[in-house]
Amino acid sequence: MSTELSKFNELKAKITKLVEPTTKITVTDFASSQRAIEVAKQVKAYLNEVETKRKELVGPLNDHVKAINQYAKDITAPLIDAETTLKKRLAFFADEQEKIRIEEARRADEARRKAEAEALAQAQKEAEELAAKQRAELENQGDEPSAFGSDVEEESIEAKHAREAEELRERLDQAAAVRASQAKQEAWDIDQQKIKNTRKNWKAEIENLDLIPKEFLIISLNEKAALAAHKAGVKIPGVKFTSETVIAIGSKTYVPKTALTRDRA
Repeated sequence: MSTELSKFNELKAKITKLVEPTTKITVTDFASSQRAIEVAKQVKAYLNEVETKRKELVGPLNDHVKAINQYAKDITAPLIDAETTLKKRLAFFADEQEKIRIEEARRADEARRKAEAEALAQAQKEAEELAAKQRAELENQGDEPSAFGSDVEEESIEAKHAREAEELRERLDQAAAVRASQAKQEAWDIDQQKIKNTRKNWKAEIENLDLIPKEFLIISLNEKAALAAHKAGVKIPGVKFTSETVIAIGSKTYVPKTALTRDRA
């Protein structure tokens, strides 16, 4: 590689010699602008020479790379076709399985809601039965003799009622926890019925442009049409036109003799 790059050495020395004084060039009149044009043409010539040399060196390499890439493309084409076919078939199967999973999840959710409703009704029934039983015990409290006095017996019944209510709450909470665990396991089982490492690639397409809110649109200026209209004298509200001067360095770039003569005068 160093041998190839050494072919630039002579050209590099010439470029260095040319470029160094260009930083001191100023353009204050037509004569100095003509000198600047001449130097710019030399710069342009060297640019072209470097590019020619570069192409001369990399051309064979690029041709070799293209040949390798084409050969690799030819032998991988059947593999790409096979991969595409397999992916399409797997994607179709995955879509069908997703429909099944969605339906299974819907039925599971429906069953869970039904079980929750039944459990709630049963819990309300048991709570009402316990409350009725406890009210009856309180009503019968005065009819039964107590060996310890009414105050002690009343506290004992209240403690019993509190314990029974707590036991009912614990039993209902345990049943709810079991149902939640079963629902979680069922959801996990349903989610396992799929090919892993699949994903959805979403796309958005316009159906009716007039109905789309502005925040979902990207508005850009047709600059080519706007510039053509501006040059034709058409006023376009909301558009600002600016220009910059560009000097093209080539055989047609020069300062006319008339300008040089007037400048000397």
